[in-house]
Amino acid sequence: MATFESERLLLCASPYVLGCYGMAPTEEGSWLLLLEHAPYGDIESYYSRFKRKDDGTIHWDHYEEWPMWKRFELIYQLVQALEHMHSLGVYHRDLKPRNVMLSSMLTVLLGDFGGTTDQERLDEQAENKQGQTGTYTPFYADSHARTKRFSPKSDVYAFALTAYFILYGKHMYSKQNKKAYEDNTEKN
Repeated sequence: MATFESERLLLCASPYVLGCYGMAPTEEGSWLLLLEHAPYGDIESYYSRFKRKDDGTIHWDHYEEWPMWKRFELIYQLVQALEHMHSLGVYHRDLKPRNVMLSSMLTVLLGDFGGTTDQERLDEQAENKQGQTGTYTPFYADSHARTKRFSPKSDVYAFALTAYFILYGKHMYSKQNKKAYEDNTEKN
């Protein structure tokens, strides 16, 4: 699995994709990926370190709000990462805030490429009428991905939900409204 993920990371190298510097063997016989350091971790964990005001906005460093332009900048960087991947025929399939890392300069570093797929695999499975297996997070998967019929549009859907999280610091769909979420996506 590490070999596959490192190949995808190297193929999709970009300023907004987590850098892969190689692999190292472990004593157990598996492999470790040598990845770019993302000192602020993933964006969901980063957001959770800050307190919320009564109106739902997030306090940032020294209780100052992170300006909206910075949030839009992160979204734009995520668009750049996805556009680059898709131009290479690679699809993430597990886009969510936990897979969006922050660099030392507070820029996006898209990570977790273990579940990626490519257009060739999608075409093969469509031709054989097979479902696409792989990883995804239910709240970030569209109805096609949840029925194992992944399409590139599934990344776009997950991007929209991730962008919502970046803007508002909360998930669009929560456990409290899971039933409404499932009912809504089954109709579409």
